[in-house]
Amino acid sequence: DLAVGEMGGLLSLPARGNFERWGMNDFQERTGVGLLRFDEEPWVKARIPEAIRWGGWVHCIERLMTPGQHVVNLPTMKSHGGGPRFSLSLKNVYGFVHPRDRVRAHFVSQMAEMIMETNLLYSPSLIVLDGTKCWISGGPYTGEER
Repeated sequence: DLAVGEMGGLLSLPARGNFERWGMNDFQERTGVGLLRFDEEPWVKARIPEAIRWGGWVHCIERLMTPGQHVVNLPTMKSHGGGPRFSLSLKNVYGFVHPRDRVRAHFVSQMAEMIMETNLLYSPSLIVLDGTKCWISGGPYTGEER
């Protein structure tokens, strides 16, 4: 099944509102493509032994851990205030992590490393990043675009 998924940042939850603002409900009606609101999906505690800054585990979307899933990652290129300065596609995976765990990462000095360790959860089938425009400062919610 083909679906479009979204979590959004902690300040832009719930994802349902994002989909409404972007016209995704109309898109779903026209195309039949499913919508995954990650914050409404079932969660599972995933063991990631190599993720030492997470303590070896993180709560993530159960569907992500199902064998045979193909994820196409469509990140935006922008700066980030608290984490890595430019993460390219790496921070997009953070959207698969439960908001409670994401909050936890905001209170440690190794937030950038935690974001990188999140990528140990899975390997995307494809990453498509258009870098012709990006936010060069501010981020992640507002910024200077060039």
